[in-house]
Amino acid sequence: ENIAFARVGSDDPGRGICLTMDDEGSSELATQYLLDLGHRHIGFITGGEHYSLSARRTEGWRRTMAAAGIDPIPYLQAGNFGYESGLTAARNLLDGPKPITAILASSGQMALACMHVAEERGLKVPEQLSVISFDNAPVVHFTQPQLTAIDQAIAPTIASAVDHIIAATRGEARPKQAVHLPAKLVIRGSTAAPRQIGSG
Repeated sequence: ENIAFARVGSDDPGRGICLTMDDEGSSELATQYLLDLGHRHIGFITGGEHYSLSARRTEGWRRTMAAAGIDPIPYLQAGNFGYESGLTAARNLLDGPKPITAILASSGQMALACMHVAEERGLKVPEQLSVISFDNAPVVHFTQPQLTAIDQAIAPTIASAVDHIIAATRGEARPKQAVHLPAKLVIRGSTAAPRQIGSG
């Protein structure tokens, strides 16, 4: 019927107007921030494998680590966006062969789990472990310290989708490639330079 519609969060080939909140670029932004602080051992907890955005977030982190000359494989743990998976992943990272000094978690719930694991192990945040959440949900304000978080442009993305749909119904050209709306990093108390900087 040639009805205009938007696919938010997808840049896969297909019909519709594709818009993303630049998950890959957001992950790069957060990882580079940690690298600039002096971290080298940066763990990453993925989201659910059935979501394409999970792969994009992982790729952004992986590429930024590799560009800094760091093999990312030892620092990767699977999660599913849920709290329990975050507990398991954080414990695995801290028990691994590398001395993890920072963790980027693909959801707010998993970031909260990282904070819990740090507390149970007597690690001070951010002095001994920095944590970044991929969600800037209200809960990040209630941790101690408050979580540094990636703030994705949810409202602007939806507004852009509506604008593109309206434009398409007027006969204007539809975007041929996915529209990426950049995120920003909101820096709070859960990140700091590592107490001891390990070698790569």
